[in-house]
Amino acid sequence: MSKKIKNSVIDKIKKDHIKPKPKWEFLLKDYTLYALFALLLIIGGLTVSVIILNITTNHWDIHKNLGGSFIVFVLKNLPILWIVLFILFAYLTHLNYIHTRKGYKHHPATVITVNFIISILLGFALFGMGMAHKLERGAQEHFNFYRNMTMKEKIDNWMQIDKGLLGGEIIEIPEKDLLILKNFREDNWNIDTKKIPPNKKNYLKEGMIIGVIGQKKDDKLFEAERLKPFEGVFLKEKLPQLRNK
Repeated sequence: MSKKIKNSVIDKIKKDHIKPKPKWEFLLKDYTLYALFALLLIIGGLTVSVIILNITTNHWDIHKNLGGSFIVFVLKNLPILWIVLFILFAYLTHLNYIHTRKGYKHHPATVITVNFIISILLGFALFGMGMAHKLERGAQEHFNFYRNMTMKEKIDNWMQIDKGLLGGEIIEIPEKDLLILKNFREDNWNIDTKKIPPNKKNYLKEGMIIGVIGQKKDDKLFEAERLKPFEGVFLKEKLPQLRNK
């Protein structure tokens, strides 16, 4: 640095009364950024856990009954909202990290890749701990738009009676091989379960929400070939609202 520039800088410091920032301010900024980085990673992991929940509990095999393109069926049933949220938080995590003291040392692609890997691993861990069910249930209970968006697709899929799909709530099990189901349009159906192995229906009880794959045999009589329970995230208490959508 030339003497002229050096003197100019010194004059500027004196004129504007510029003082060096204390070390604790830099440390506080770094710790805050790292804490935010960790928080964003956890949120990203939570979104991944709900994506895993939705993918593993969705009834993918019913596309054979519905017909049409499997790709279209998958796209319609993917948890798009959670995938978008995951991408958003992954981007915010990356954006936050590059502003830390050592963030500039790593290539953006490396940061993004590591972030994705950590979020996915954390997502599986949180899913195993049951956090995904709690988050999904909370979203359905407190956000009407989310509940209607996710449940409407399920209801539409399981009201294709002519295609062998019938879903609803078990209201009575009068006999060993018979159950009465109130479907998502408030109609009662007699479900013949003779073809269902005992170990596949022993868990059934009144109040459960299930999907039935089979054939319509007569008016209000449906022969079941397979049963599909709605696992934990279909809120029975919200059915009256959803049936009329």
